[in-house]
Amino acid sequence: MTLIEVRPVRPLVAFYRSLFGRAVTIQEIDGSNLSLDLTREDHLATIKLTISTKRSAILSVLSRSAVIPRAPVLKIEGLTFSTHDRAVTLLEKIANSLLFQIDLNYNTPLGLRKSRRMRPASRRPAKDRKELEFPLHEYDDAPIALYWYARSATQMPLLQYLAYYQTIEFYFPSYAEAEARREVRVILKDPTFRPDHDADMGILLSSMRITPGFYGDERTQLRTTLNACLSAEELRSYLEVDDARKKFFSSKTKGLTDQRVALNTPSADLRNDVADRIYDIRCKIVHTKGLAVEGKVDLLLPFSKEAELLYADIDLIQYVARQVLIAASSTLSL
Repeated sequence: MTLIEVRPVRPLVAFYRSLFGRAVTIQEIDGSNLSLDLTREDHLATIKLTISTKRSAILSVLSRSAVIPRAPVLKIEGLTFSTHDRAVTLLEKIANSLLFQIDLNYNTPLGLRKSRRMRPASRRPAKDRKELEFPLHEYDDAPIALYWYARSATQMPLLQYLAYYQTIEFYFPSYAEAEARREVRVILKDPTFRPDHDADMGILLSSMRITPGFYGDERTQLRTTLNACLSAEELRSYLEVDDARKKFFSSKTKGLTDQRVALNTPSADLRNDVADRIYDIRCKIVHTKGLAVEGKVDLLLPFSKEAELLYADIDLIQYVARQVLIAASSTLSL
């Protein structure tokens, strides 16, 4: 027998009313008197599913954290497993199938309550604590709203990562256009440049990397933004704050990204490596095509083991988003 805690999205009383088709009291919930049983019999075994409020003897392979008071529990009986991983896979498959049926029939969204990896405390280069002062700078409305949204989405790592990315993405056109202007200016200042020569004009147009609405592809714009807003020295200091962080970012992270940061090369400018890593993870979150090549995971799914590895990269993209906001800020006007 295995018990799995279920996480209702609606208030518990409303959830139980939808599930059992009648009003349910808190006393009934506390008394563990509510139960819904489903059974499947075949020539191999009898499998029984029970959703109830019974809290005793929770032996969950999916949640080892403290249970939520009055939250329902899904009990599965009659199955045998050869390995722990096989147990988790099959239990998730059965539970998700049942919970999806409940959502379709009763318009009652549910989810499995999963244990999350303990997220190490974020460590940054030590700075002296400073007294607050009247603000001197202001920030653009859209990116600062996205930043606060990311800060609040602590239980949704994929959403949190994308919100930080969008904070940075807001400034792509500004910094990409500034870089394009700089490159064009250099070409035009060259005494050998001739505007009536097709080859010279081709070089000019190529330098602008024109695409509809933007200068350059998205990866190039991200690189340009990070190079404009981040100090190479401060970024290295952030990434080398301790051995664990340095090892994490200088190695491949299976299932998350193969983009490593060249921390073992003291002279390397790490900004492009960091931009490529951020972009690679972003693509695996937003792209929904499930194309696997030689076992490679091409997308990140909510609640997956790969998504749980994001904590260090969330800290990194948060650091980058902060630096971009600081660099793009302007003097506060009252």
